[in-house]
Amino acid sequence: MRSDSWCGPRWPLDGRLAALLGVPLPELIARTPTLASAEGRAAEPAEWATALVIALLQLRYHDRCSTWNALVEVRRNTIPRDLMRAAMETVCDCVARGTPADVD
Repeated sequence: MRSDSWCGPRWPLDGRLAALLGVPLPELIARTPTLASAEGRAAEPAEWATALVIALLQLRYHDRCSTWNALVEVRRNTIPRDLMRAAMETVCDCVARGTPADVD
């Protein structure tokens, strides 16, 4: 379930997101990237999950951009570029394996 803050929505790294992407939660956790932009620290779980959701929206639901773009625009601009790149690669890999469920 998403939560909202001053810089936009955040999503948790949980079983629901893993199911949406069609992969086990431990795999998503294991794929959490180390951020070059943050001097080698691992991305925070909610930061990683949020990047994954935004990547999923951009890659899988681009035809509905007018519906979700305003929701994530501010948050998308706060995500480090290397984290967003890792999320796009992960979502592409997950989508290539199977079809994720529809976003609520």
